[in-house]
Amino acid sequence: MRFTLAAYNGGPGNVAKIRCTAGKIGYDPNLWFGNCEMAALKVVGQEPVRYVRNINKYYVALKLALTQEEKGDQQREQKGMERQTY
Repeated sequence: MRFTLAAYNGGPGNVAKIRCTAGKIGYDPNLWFGNCEMAALKVVGQEPVRYVRNINKYYVALKLALTQEEKGDQQREQKGMERQTY
């Protein structure tokens, strides 16, 4: 998913260059965080790195919020309470 986001933002050709560069400088070309993102900074600059990081941050926050909501629903169900909607 992260490579797809980087390609959407920076172009698929640039992602291919980033992965090639990552391999040449000793990083894993199949991992984005801590590897290809370092090569991306050298090849195309900060924009794709920032874009992927921001989208990932929002994804993790949404996933956490949904997990917490599901836990709350389960607890309310066990107690026989109804969910409040606003």
